[in-house]
Amino acid sequence: MNPDYQEVQREIKKNGIYTPDFYEELALQCMNANPELRPTAEEKLQESQQKVSMVRSKFEEADEHIPNIKPTLMNYNFDIHKSKQLD
Repeated sequence: MNPDYQEVQREIKKNGIYTPDFYEELALQCMNANPELRPTAEEKLQESQQKVSMVRSKFEEADEHIPNIKPTLMNYNFDIHKSKQLD
């Protein structure tokens, strides 16, 4: 493995605490020392589209299980509310 690549890889892992996991994984995949193992832009696009589709279907599935609830507003016009100091 290329020493420069190893240094970059160590830095990414060391400093990755502020980096989303998926972004760190993408960076490491794209910097693979073996060019044959690096993903193509087309592969990453397809993967992204699959993830978006999965998330969309999960939301649609959840929507089917959530009843259509209309918000109800309670009218307290005739109530008297007083405040007092707590001991």
